Amino acid sequence: MAIEIPVFVLRNEDDLIPDAPFVIIVAGNGTFLQKRTGLVESLTPFNAPIPCLAKCTPWAELNVEKIPFELFMKIMHFMRTIFKMHRTECNVILFFQETERRWHAVVPHQRTSSASVHYTDGIQGAHNGWLKVGTIHSHCDFGAGHSHGDHEDEKHFDGIHITLGHVTDETPSLSVSLVIDGIRFKKLPQDYIAGVRLNVTVTEEPTFETQWVENDEVQEPLPEVISITTPFVYLTDYELMNRFFGKARWPTLPPKTPLVTPSRLKKVTVQTGTEEITTTKLVIELPEGMQVESYAFPKDWIPAVTPASKIVYKSYSQGYKGKGRRVIRVRADYRKLSDAELDEEREEDMRYTQAELDELDCVNPSGTQVSDEKTPDLDPSED
Repeated sequence: MAIEIPVFVLRNEDDLIPDAPFVIIVAGNGTFLQKRTGLVESLTPFNAPIPCLAKCTPWAELNVEKIPFELFMKIMHFMRTIFKMHRTECNVILFFQETERRWHAVVPHQRTSSASVHYTDGIQGAHNGWLKVGTIHSHCDFGAGHSHGDHEDEKHFDGIHITLGHVTDETPSLSVSLVIDGIRFKKLPQDYIAGVRLNVTVTEEPTFETQWVENDEVQEPLPEVISITTPFVYLTDYELMNRFFGKARWPTLPPKTPLVTPSRLKKVTVQTGTEEITTTKLVIELPEGMQVESYAFPKDWIPAVTPASKIVYKSYSQGYKGKGRRVIRVRADYRKLSDAELDEEREEDMRYTQAELDELDCVNPSGTQVSDEKTPDLDPSED
């Protein structure tokens, strides 16, 4: 039998709550359950399980097309370039046109380091039919995943969030997840990215453990205590003086003779069973003769990234032995911005993003073409 429970949205504190046995109240500080069953009248937080009802499993999906392979390759090429130039992370915001079913990527102005990205969120909601639906950020040369900082940044951003790790490897690591209402749902790359898949291989490996068993070679009982002592060497005052000033060497003591005796127990390795070993490998379906660097990204992406720190060398005195060099990390452009500066930067990002989205009306709706713009050449010394 179905049980109907009304849901009441509390907009003002003096709103009149319906008089029913059970009412779910949605308030600004959470969800509550009001009970009025005769003997019991209560208002409690509505987050505890109800034993008499069936269980429900949370799930989430995005009703979008897959991210085009060419667009994802441009982003990967961009993140490789930033890592080679600055050795830092970087971030890309994803937009989706719901009517024409196409994707676009925007690189906001950001301050980056080897373990963090700080950027102002320049556009909220939708603009000209474009919806902000996710992010892609890099993890330099370590594994993909979502750190505590990533969880804090994404818990109020419903959409798809992708992390790209080991950006310079031929097969980088990739983590794809959807975050809805602060809950993370892990997904496979092939679910939302075209031309990319994660191969999962499961193999069985034997497991072993060490055991002690009776040693059949022992025929006689062993003595309880076996000890070897080394005679103590007495030194005269003259010998101690010579050893203190390094004019004589310490006498060579007789080496200890190892005493090998059979043990009542012996150690053996026994197989106890098998365990499943899961290995994953990212496969990028590049066309023949193409590389990640073959997909050029827009030139204006690189100036949007400002490294928050740089490494310089400074000579310093190292006693009478001469001079050496030590590494000093200089923080630059990492100070806390004022509210006015944040507002100005946010408005600049909004104008930049809106202008870029407005110009997409003349772009091929498929959004899968390779850009004709050439990626700026890098100085080999910066690699």
